[in-house]
This record gives sequence, structure tokens and C-alpha cells, in this order.
Amino acid sequence: MGNVLKASDLHKLLTEAKSFAGSDVTLPMLTCIKLEATETQIVGVATDRFVLGATRVDYAGEAFTALLDKNTVDTLIKMSKTDKRSANWREVTLEIRETELEFRFTTGEALTVRPADYDFPKWRQLLPGNDYDDAPHQHLVHSVTVAAYNAAYLARFGKVAGSHQMRIFTRASKPALVTIGDDFVGMIMPVRMADGIGNNWVQPEWVGA
Repeated sequence: MGNVLKASDLHKLLTEAKSFAGSDVTLPMLTCIKLEATETQIVGVATDRFVLGATRVDYAGEAFTALLDKNTVDTLIKMSKTDKRSANWREVTLEIRETELEFRFTTGEALTVRPADYDFPKWRQLLPGNDYDDAPHQHLVHSVTVAAYNAAYLARFGKVAGSHQMRIFTRASKPALVTIGDDFVGMIMPVRMADGIGNNWVQPEWVGA
């Protein structure tokens, strides 16, 4: 197989996933991005324990998994940045070896990396299956339960392509689910609300003024 994807897709994959990676060097597995490839797609996923983001791009080749450290990710993001004129033809070919990955670009650049050897969180187990109730909410507005979120964490989802139509499925005190288009799914953990703030929707006085 060719093990090929577009350079612009690799850039999108790593850039979006990097937004959800951690910065705590004492937890190196959370500063990495995990790549999970099937024969038709590559999923890039990262988490810092507070948010999780998984994004996919098209790919044709062998299945593989690899954990890329921050320095490798930063280098590949620079190498894969592609202008509009070459976006349709600039590609990346992956040479998959037992302990190494080589990224070769059609424009001549190449990088050989040794994937990190950490235990990455089993992120798929955190996402509910198809039994999650996503039917339209039937309750009245005054009975809707609200959850609080850190806006700085929530803003990371705005870096994902298509986030102008982001959907958030809230589950009271449980992590909220985020979907953006057909190629992105994520989670965000709620934060504790300040004392005195109720759980029900109450129209602020200034709205009706």
C-alpha cells in the first residue's frame, strides 16, 4: 500500500489535536498526540485530562498506531504547512517500520521519528456508545439543567475546522460531548459552579428590560 495522505490534511490533523494536548512535563503521555490509522483514515487524539479532542483525516495505507511527542509534532506541523497552490498535489508518504516512522513529502522534505513509549489514556472508553440519548430535549426552558465550563478550555474547540456549527451535548455533572461536522468528536469536563448559582434557567433581568 502507498501509506499516503495529503500534506494539508496532516497539518490539519496535528494542529487541531495539539490544541488538546497537555503541557505538564511530569505527565509526558499527555503532552503527546496519538495517531491511530486504519486503511482509510488517521485519527489524531490528545487530552490534558480537562479536555479531549479527536480529529480525523483521509488516508490510504497500512494500519498503525504511534504516539508523537511535542517536539516531533511541532516539527511536522512546520513541515506539513501547505499553501493553497500546492494543497491538491503535495502529499506525505509514511514508511512504517517496527520502531520508526518516516514522513516523506513530495516536495523533498523527510523526517524519521521514533514514536514515544508511554501509556496513553484509553480515550475511546470515555465516550458513550450509541445508547446515548441525543433526542430533542422535551422539557420546558425553565427546567433545563445547566453545567458550567471553563471558557479557556471551551475555546480550544474553536480551532477545529467547521466549529461555527459545533454541537454540545450536556449531561448535567458529566463531561459534555462535542461534535463538529463528521470528522471531529471531543469532550469537556464541567467545573463546579459558585455557591448561590442555581441549576435552572432564569432569564436575566436585563434581557427583559
